[in-house]
Amino acid sequence: MEIPLVARETLGVLSLVAIPALVAITFRVWSRSTKKQLSAWRNRVGAAGLVLVAVDWLFLLSMFLFPRYATDLQVNGIRTCFQ
Repeated sequence: MEIPLVARETLGVLSLVAIPALVAITFRVWSRSTKKQLSAWRNRVGAAGLVLVAVDWLFLLSMFLFPRYATDLQVNGIRTCFQ
């Protein structure tokens, strides 16, 4: 079953907006309440997870902003969808 182009583009834009919003909300909750309850190593793992999600989002955003360079990337030997 093929998903219509409008639906794919809408979901793409929503995910570009939702991911940083959810990361910001998660960081806010973690830094205000959860951080005080966890041990040091769990805090480091939580912070690393938030940083990893943010960096991954920035990488995907850069592929949308600079599609010319995204065509040069290969993931598992398959060209990106920006060809």
